[in-house]
Formats: sequence, C-alpha cells, structure tokens
Amino acid sequence: MNIKKFSPWNWFRDEKAKEEDNPIRTAQNQLMSANPLMQLHSEMDRLFDNAFRNFPGLAGRSWDWPDMSTLMLAPSLDIKDTDDNYIINVEIPGVARDDVDIRVDGNTLTISGEKKQEEKEEKENYHCIERRYGAFERTLTLPQDANVDNIDAKFKDGVLTVSIQRKAVSSPKETRKIEVKAA
Repeated sequence: MNIKKFSPWNWFRDEKAKEEDNPIRTAQNQLMSANPLMQLHSEMDRLFDNAFRNFPGLAGRSWDWPDMSTLMLAPSLDIKDTDDNYIINVEIPGVARDDVDIRVDGNTLTISGEKKQEEKEEKENYHCIERRYGAFERTLTLPQDANVDNIDAKFKDGVLTVSIQRKAVSSPKETRKIEVKAA
C-alpha cells in the first residue's frame, strides 16, 4: 500500500491581500456593511473583543471569525491533488460559461465571473421580472510544482473544473559536505 504524505499548501495566501485592492470586493463590502445582519455581526465582534480585553493572554488577540461577506459572495471550491494534477472544482450555479474568466499571473490563479440572471413571466393581468446580478472572484496561490503552461478548464452543470498539471521540481538528491578552505 502506497501512503502519500500530505503536504499542505496555502492556496489562499494571496487572496486576502488581493481583496483589499479589488474594486468589486470593496463595493461588495460596502453593500454588506449596510446590511443589518452584517452590522449585528460587527457589533458582536466588538462585544467579544471588549469582553476578553482584560483576560491574561487574550488581550489584543485577533479573533479569526469568518468574514461573512466573503462566505456569502465567494463561490465554494474543492482542491484535490493527484500524482499528476491539481484539480479545483468551483461551484458557480447560475453563471454562464461565457461569464467566467480564468487568468494566470506568475504563480497566482484568478477565477472570476459574473452572474446575470433574468426571469420574466407575463400573464393577462400579471407582469413579473426578476433579475439577479453579482460578481465573484477567487485568487489562488499555486504551488511550486504547478505547471502554469498546462491548465485545462471545463464547465458543466454549474461546476467549473480546473485541472493543473504538475511538473517535476528539482530538489537536492543528497546531502553533501562543503569543504571550508583557507582564504
């Protein structure tokens, strides 16, 4: 039985930094701050911070509560690694294939898109139009062995599957001693 050692990689390292520079995320955060539930969430954070301020070891502690705006607006994704590929599944129901954009910049993979949905129903004395719009963006930091020149993306039934081929990474084959010489 071949047991593979799990080596975690921080795929989301650059996502938080990029959120601050993203005009879409900034606009979404402004909308979320106007939401009464988000205001309640912020107030609860403030109350917890104040309540634990005077406890030894907890003063100045950063509470890692999830960012609710990110949870609600960022599509969920699964990352799986095999011996040959990294496979990323992104759930984006209601988004058309043509409204999805995938870009690679160095070791950063950005998946973005926009949901544009309109439902129109007309009857004799009834006229209803519902529109749903929203943009999203996920930024992933690729591992060193990701082959950015060989990325494949497929879209089916609201799920985007991105497959990134792995490449061999050179590593030192053996430990060797370096002789120290007199100058």
